[in-house]
Amino acid sequence: MCSSDLHDERGALSGIVVGLSDCQAEVVVRRALRTLSAANAILVRAETEHELLHDMCEAAVTDGGYLFAWYGRRDHDAGQSIIRVANSEQHAGYLDGLPISWGDNALGQGPSGTALRLEQTQIVHDFRADRSFRPWAERAETRGFRSSICVPVTVAGVLDGALSVYAGEAHAFDTDAVQLMDELAQQMGLGLAKLRTTQQLTRALAEHSLLMTAIDQAADSIIVTDMTPSIIYANPAARDSTGYELAEMIGQNPRMFKSGLHEPAYYEAMWQRLAGGQSFHGVMVNRRKSGEIYEEDATITPVHDADGSLVAFVGVKHDLTRERQIEQAISSEHGDRDVALAVMR
Repeated sequence: MCSSDLHDERGALSGIVVGLSDCQAEVVVRRALRTLSAANAILVRAETEHELLHDMCEAAVTDGGYLFAWYGRRDHDAGQSIIRVANSEQHAGYLDGLPISWGDNALGQGPSGTALRLEQTQIVHDFRADRSFRPWAERAETRGFRSSICVPVTVAGVLDGALSVYAGEAHAFDTDAVQLMDELAQQMGLGLAKLRTTQQLTRALAEHSLLMTAIDQAADSIIVTDMTPSIIYANPAARDSTGYELAEMIGQNPRMFKSGLHEPAYYEAMWQRLAGGQSFHGVMVNRRKSGEIYEEDATITPVHDADGSLVAFVGVKHDLTRERQIEQAISSEHGDRDVALAVMR
């Protein structure tokens, strides 16, 4: 809104001109952007699927300003019902006893059912005018819901579920907001895939208890990362070598050890080999937590699952500090001997 005063010939105030502009489109996009921004932070810190999904729903309300959000998955029962997996705290009772289906039936024509059935984003611009929403319109009205969007979420190309978000006004999801919500769904799918890969690798490590004991007692550093890459395991030798506690390393990118002394081409060549499924071997100059520079003889090997897909990297690194000290001592000894011989001559 903007305004300007009108004055008569004597300079006295005679009126005010008020200009109004419709800012709904801007509000709609800002709300979706706030939700997406909050979601990115959740993806970094979430440690379990339930935490990720619950916090995503909660962010849509607390950060995005929407009224309610929930995440559902298909149930393969006789009624093809939808299982509520997570939801925001506000209006949590909205779904209690509410019949929803993803099948092609009377209870499957709403946004959630259609999104899960067709695997396509569904928008209801106005619950009062949309015939497909009639079975749930009265309950939505009592909660103040007026419009919604439901976006399917896929993990590794397979439908996992759908995120439904409700707003208090009609036409709350324009083209730009829909695009941002679709991006949010993509981020959720990537987050779920990462968590599942990490959990799978952690379980695999835990199941090989004898091997784990040997790894824990190994003299060389052993670090396992997922494809992100984020560290999901480090043995005690890695702690002793780097100076970082194990808890400080878990979830971090291995670049935390970089010394800054290698050229970018060095790392580019390394990742090119690893991405191609080949092992990398070389001497890496890294930096301990204390700031001390040291060398490691490193072998990094890609790990494949039963389908042949890359799922992790295992790095075995031997600290060369002791060897370098011995080499320096021998070199110094030889130097001292050469000087002594020269003096004797």
